[in-house]
Amino acid sequence: MKKILFIAVAFASIITTNIFAQDTTKQVDLDRNYTWLGLGYSAMYFNHQGLNYVIDRYNNTRQGKPGQARLTTKMPKFHLLTGPQLSFGHMNNKFENGLFYEFTFGIYRADGNAEGINADSTKGSRLLQYRCGYYSLTGGIVPIQSEMLDIGFGMSADGFLSNVYTSTSASPSENVQMNTAIGISFFPQIHLFPLTKSFPAVIVIRPYYYLDILPSDFDNLNEKINPSSYDYETEFEKSKGKFSHLGLRVTLNIAFVARKQAATQQIKNRPGVKTKKKTSGF
Repeated sequence: MKKILFIAVAFASIITTNIFAQDTTKQVDLDRNYTWLGLGYSAMYFNHQGLNYVIDRYNNTRQGKPGQARLTTKMPKFHLLTGPQLSFGHMNNKFENGLFYEFTFGIYRADGNAEGINADSTKGSRLLQYRCGYYSLTGGIVPIQSEMLDIGFGMSADGFLSNVYTSTSASPSENVQMNTAIGISFFPQIHLFPLTKSFPAVIVIRPYYYLDILPSDFDNLNEKINPSSYDYETEFEKSKGKFSHLGLRVTLNIAFVARKQAATQQIKNRPGVKTKKKTSGF
């Protein structure tokens, strides 16, 4: 076991030495290109009027009146969604002065559960499961760069695909509602370097605002969980709304050596071609 651990440490040391052998200066290197793979966690707080309306109908029509069920625990509204995310991006400082590009994919989820007494006096419960996958195509710029902290801003085109599953104590889970959403996000962004910029790990903090373009409808969910009141439904517009929301994404990015380094050195050596100084980073 000790031999295996020793070999692993030695191997990691060799790789790290080879990757950062070119970075011999302790000064802030603003002439740095790098590509990253990021793993993080995100959270969003939203207030979808249509979804809230359907849940309110569910809670308000189960008050224990004759022929009705009675809730002992109401169905909570969905406001906070959280989940993991994966990103892949590139920062270009050599020729584009801090522009970055990124593709992100992530998953949001939340669960809600209601409990009560059925009209026949038996105990019952209903579970709602909200699942949402999203992707983002991002572009931005980092005009403020220092040895330990970078600050930038940008925007992204975002797409969401959400599903709502429901089950009861007497029935299995069923996908009853699917929606898509398309919009634009605006954000500031902070890059934190735990040690120095020669260390490949970067912590990225991104608060953002997402502006939804198209409304989405929870009419199918309304019909499924509120069958009695749905037969008399006249305000169908109330089950519609938008997913505009505030959110926060925190990511740990691991940088890779840029393949442009050799080509950049060749360009730099050509007569009459000007590039930035100190092209020693990855």
